[in-house]
Amino acid sequence: MARVSVLQLDTRFCRVPGDVGCAESYLHDPEIIRIPCASVANIVTDQPGQIDLDPFLNAIERATGDVVVTSCGFLSPFQDQLQSITPKPIIASVLNRLSDLDVIKGADRSSVLTFDATRLVEAHFPNPYRANDFRVVGLRPNNPLRQRIEEDVPDCFDASDVVNAVVADFALAVMPTTETVILECTNLPPYKPQMRHDSNVRIIDILSAIECIAPNTIAPQYL
Repeated sequence: MARVSVLQLDTRFCRVPGDVGCAESYLHDPEIIRIPCASVANIVTDQPGQIDLDPFLNAIERATGDVVVTSCGFLSPFQDQLQSITPKPIIASVLNRLSDLDVIKGADRSSVLTFDATRLVEAHFPNPYRANDFRVVGLRPNNPLRQRIEEDVPDCFDASDVVNAVVADFALAVMPTTETVILECTNLPPYKPQMRHDSNVRIIDILSAIECIAPNTIAPQYL
């Protein structure tokens, strides 16, 4: 059973079970390393070259877990740089593990549900994938989950308005031919049970990627 070190953005919003930054998502307590000054606004950007990676690299050197993951899929462009300083498996984003998870190319077959579709750009999709290989759908600006994360609201938000809004945005990612939906945003896995209620598409996310590398690490109810 592997222990996970989570490089968590410098945020206060509540992370409910199923979130990569919530201890209840794992079978063994994770190590949470908060990255100073790594706000949502600084990391969720269409210009990833402006991100200061040094705090993340420093955190990896301190990490004691068997697997190191980040709490934001928008760090996907830095997979190789993060991996270069440690022999431990690094998962910058589920987008970096699409080949391992056997995701098929084609916007008619695979969709990405992301935090903000306007800021998820070509640089976030690693070879051999490209942005146009997917139907990319973002949480709408009025989605209460997105709003509370952007505003860093510290109270917990597993209320029905959040669930309903997330499920509605998920539905936009599912077409009649869709086989797989990738949840880029690591705050979306808690809502998989509701997503699956009305759809039988395959759903993968950061927890799927962790479990693929280190079986028996994620609590089964969150897979």
